[in-house]
Amino acid sequence: MRLSNTSTETFFEKARKTACLYGFRPLHEFVEEHKKTPKKANVVTYNQTDRQDLKNLSYFLKFCFERSLHMGNDPIFVFHSNVDKETQSLFPRTRKLTESRFTLTIVGIAEPFAEALVLSCANHILRSLKVKNATVRINSMGTQDDSKEYFTKLNRTLRRFRDTIHPECRHLVDRAQVVEAHPFLYNENHQKVSEHITQTLRILSDSARHHFERVIEYLEAHELQYKFAPELVETTRHGIHTIFDITDDDSCLRATGGRYDTFSYTMYRRKVPIISISITMPEKTSPTYTPTSTIKKPSIFFFHAGEKARLKSLFTLSRLCEANIPVTQRLHHTRVADQLTDLARLYPYTLVFGQEEVERDAVCIRRNDTRASQIIPLNGPFVRTIREFIRK
Repeated sequence: MRLSNTSTETFFEKARKTACLYGFRPLHEFVEEHKKTPKKANVVTYNQTDRQDLKNLSYFLKFCFERSLHMGNDPIFVFHSNVDKETQSLFPRTRKLTESRFTLTIVGIAEPFAEALVLSCANHILRSLKVKNATVRINSMGTQDDSKEYFTKLNRTLRRFRDTIHPECRHLVDRAQVVEAHPFLYNENHQKVSEHITQTLRILSDSARHHFERVIEYLEAHELQYKFAPELVETTRHGIHTIFDITDDDSCLRATGGRYDTFSYTMYRRKVPIISISITMPEKTSPTYTPTSTIKKPSIFFFHAGEKARLKSLFTLSRLCEANIPVTQRLHHTRVADQLTDLARLYPYTLVFGQEEVERDAVCIRRNDTRASQIIPLNGPFVRTIREFIRK
């Protein structure tokens, strides 16, 4: 897809619509809802990030920590853009915009489901913009100790092969910018070097390996195309566990992100699970965009029951989102009781995806007032049947 085929307005309208279908809400709405919450007087900021792609995340975390919002029972799902007039005023602008960016953020989910959810949503956004061959490139840095061990071994390798490294890449290494230099170490000019670099996946601890394997399980159950990318790394200061991007050689759009569980610790000495991904379009633009489309209110509450159902729940959710059928869901919870809160009773329909439905490769939709229900196969006219049931 060429850049000229996608305007900034089209980009953000489709991204905003998809994010809402997946359960994310606009950041400015979240701020407006909680800005009157009393602030804590003793919140101390120890460090600030100097990375532009994490600046807005640091401002958002500050807002949450000042009001103890990160300690709530439910995770926070928000999205924002750097050219949306409704959120532009929330973040200080330090320089002229050179690209359009749409960011999804989840705060408060430590489980691998969070990675799968943001990757599914970002992939859906790209496909809605006609990016047909998007592939998830993914790697894991493991725990903080795993990451430190990796960089120790990497620095030994770089010292050993210093004279064979390209001068521009060697300049980054000499300035201790190993993360910036890392992708270049895997190009064809550094084949002798990359052959001796120990991949991060080989030094993961048991807990980190299990976390990463679960992420891959979700991607495979969702039928997302992926490949391991050892060139993707993150510093111990900013990231932990998973790093990923979604790219397509024929598109100018790119999604990059990861799990930043240690990011909050560098700022507030408290670890909070954070997943974030940004979709960027390299286009100079001015902050004049205002959302125009309205988001339909959901009439269906969707929940899963059982481990197998949870693995495939994102695949089912994506089918609904592609058909523009809004649903409310709390799929990040494992137990049915945690998903079926009092809010579930407010919706006229319930979509059930349990053990029996998984074995039949189907879902069950139920009308809450009459208790009438119907089993709908996933491999048939799934969307059409749901719409017909709702119209009855």
